[in-house]
Amino acid sequence: MIRIFTIVLCVALIAWMDPAADKTKEGNRLYHKELYDEATEKYTDALIELPNSPRLHFNIGNAAYKKGDHEEAIKSYTKAASLASDPTLESKVLYNLANCKYRQGELKESVNPDEAISFYKEALNYYEQALDRDSENANAKYNHEFLARRFKKSQQEQQQQKGQKEQQQQGQQEKQEEQQGEEGEQKEQQEQKNQSEGDDESETEEKNAGQEETQEEQEGEQKSGQQDQKKSLTAKEAKMLLDSLKDEELRRPDQVQKMRRLPQVLRDW
Repeated sequence: MIRIFTIVLCVALIAWMDPAADKTKEGNRLYHKELYDEATEKYTDALIELPNSPRLHFNIGNAAYKKGDHEEAIKSYTKAASLASDPTLESKVLYNLANCKYRQGELKESVNPDEAISFYKEALNYYEQALDRDSENANAKYNHEFLARRFKKSQQEQQQQKGQKEQQQQGQQEKQEEQQGEEGEQKEQQEQKNQSEGDDESETEEKNAGQEETQEEQEGEQKSGQQDQKKSLTAKEAKMLLDSLKDEELRRPDQVQKMRRLPQVLRDW
């Protein structure tokens, strides 16, 4: 009975002396059940007792990584890496840091290739550091080789897309210049045509003016001739009429005074 009591007392004393161990153990249990928020609470409570524990920061980073919160995971991993003195643990921390950067690059690859490449470069750097701390880290070695191939492929695709874009822009510029040249030629031809039409129009106007002047001259001459002819005919008629009156006067003297009182209508011609 005494031995059993002593053993139980020692276990209780150890638990009382290391409450962080119980919280860490509970956090690990919740983590494996995929209850990452609850696990993070337990790890955080344990940090109150052990604020400089690289393993607790590493575990908090793992829970954030599982939730997809890569920014928070990076913060915890960076803190853990700065506190770790064990090369093996530090290699694991750096390996997970690299994984976070790789995931961030994946998310940016379709929307911002330049930023994605920047994340991939950071990931490669962390994989290399992880291998420097522990050359036997098989996961870090595999991921480094995989990402190096993918990074190279992404660079090639980006350069290809850039080249295609430049060619397309150059083609559009050449097409635009060609169109501008054609428009300039068309404009010049139109101006020449308008000038030619203007000259033709001037010649036509001059010709029409000449024809109008000729026609007016002809009409004037014709009218003048008609007037002269009218004058001539009228004078003849007047002479005939006067002669007739003179004869009449000679034939009928008694009518002379009466005839002289007639309106002098002949003057109206």
